[in-house]
Amino acid sequence: SATISSAVSEYDISSTHINTTYGRYKLYYYLKPATDSVDLRARFFVGGSVVDASNSYAYETRSINGTSQVNETGTYMQFTYDDVGSDTGEGVSGSLDLQNINNALFPASIVGLSNTYKNATHNSTRIGASYKRAGKADAINGLRFFFSSGNIAEGTIELYGLG
Repeated sequence: SATISSAVSEYDISSTHINTTYGRYKLYYYLKPATDSVDLRARFFVGGSVVDASNSYAYETRSINGTSQVNETGTYMQFTYDDVGSDTGEGVSGSLDLQNINNALFPASIVGLSNTYKNATHNSTRIGASYKRAGKADAINGLRFFFSSGNIAEGTIELYGLG
């Protein structure tokens, strides 16, 4: 577990924690942006380097009200459908299941839920995200969180390795 108590542009979970020891991970988070009206994003590390090339990720975020957005050729995975607020009591929290981290037959993927507050309005999102199909044999050894603009002002991260 970790606490972010001062502003950072991104937060990395390194290969010390995400590696070949486990094939699945459960992650809980709360992150508050320094900038209002942003979305939460992430990228995987492969071979110790963050992957940010085009066509590396696919994701779908679906608001609980039924609307969705899909990107099949992304440079990141997105974990919020609605914008995240930066005021007192705002931010984003959620849980993510990281799957197929060491499975050479299927790409690493993430499913989860997030809750956001912005302007005193609550929103909830279902998340499905995946690494590129062509990279299915790549060993994932880290995860980077960041917002679409500005810094992460504060937050907490808890990661658990599973089987």
